[in-house]
Amino acid sequence: MAIAPTSRLRTVAIITAVAAAGIGLTVRHQANALRANELAQQRARSSSTTPATPGSNNLYVSVDRSGGGI
Repeated sequence: MAIAPTSRLRTVAIITAVAAAGIGLTVRHQANALRANELAQQRARSSSTTPATPGSNNLYVSVDRSGGGI
């Protein structure tokens, strides 16, 4: 098997680096969006004037910690 030319290796390295950066940015964006949504839900729930249970202002539980969904 012949050794690949330097230009081909450089191209593969650049494509790999760009793909890794894109994946990293996508994951970071998604994490920030989920965090912002969770904080907004917590603020909305804690500012509610009619709690479901007397004396309990914040009944919010994150889906990650609530045991699942529907």
